[in-house]
Amino acid sequence: MSGVGSSPVASVREAARAASASTRPDVRPESGAVGGWAINDGLDWGMIAALRQQTADRLSSEFESLLEDRDAQRERGRAVILDLLTAELRERARASKDQWSLVDQERIAQAVFDAVFGLGRLQPLVDDEQVENIMINGHDDVTLELTGGRVIQGPPVADTDEELIDFLTFVATRSEVNARPFSAASPHLHMRLDSGARLAAAAWVTPRPHVVIRRHRLTEISLDDLVDFGSISPVAASFLHAAVVAGRSIVVSGRRALGRRRRYVLCVEPFRAGR
Repeated sequence: MSGVGSSPVASVREAARAASASTRPDVRPESGAVGGWAINDGLDWGMIAALRQQTADRLSSEFESLLEDRDAQRERGRAVILDLLTAELRERARASKDQWSLVDQERIAQAVFDAVFGLGRLQPLVDDEQVENIMINGHDDVTLELTGGRVIQGPPVADTDEELIDFLTFVATRSEVNARPFSAASPHLHMRLDSGARLAAAAWVTPRPHVVIRRHRLTEISLDDLVDFGSISPVAASFLHAAVVAGRSIVVSGRRALGRRRRYVLCVEPFRAGR
């Protein structure tokens, strides 16, 4: 609520929101340019959240032993989601509401599954092979860096900033790799996701929740591959190889998202290969 009675924190948030909207890059995905994440547009996320909660409740109450077996829990989760959607379809038919198409049913089922076991509305972005970096400055300000270097605007990843923070808290404590606290007392989050992606987030100390997810799509790559991609010249590849073999010191630097880590890995390639 704005006006005379609004708090200083709320005023800062509103100012940050307005500034973010005015400085947001005017970039939009070309039609069909990025994979299937756009198909989630138009889904009823309130209903999906309700189905997610029902699925989680049934899993925890029916088969507590499955909680220790992730694969079994996922299979049971798919069955529970199918049961819930079947019941919802019967209810819609009884109320003379429009029925979902098979495509819509598949989209809803996948969205519920992602909300229970994955990264929710972020999951299609993480799964897309063309998306390398995901930068979020509030639930509706999402920027995507693609593998080719192109930057585009992404879809909202939650309905509100508070919903985004709640989901990040859930992901932080759920991770099987390294569960972390994320709260007003611990407002910074750095963790490796179960998928291998790296996530950094901050909230409470920033005007809006800030999240960066980095995916290293090319984990097995050689200097010859970079030459084929056009990233470096054959002369540069030969020089790097010779410098490493000769035991020279090499400094890898540059701004974010330029591939510093990838080039560092490539520099030690001769030693990994036993040369």
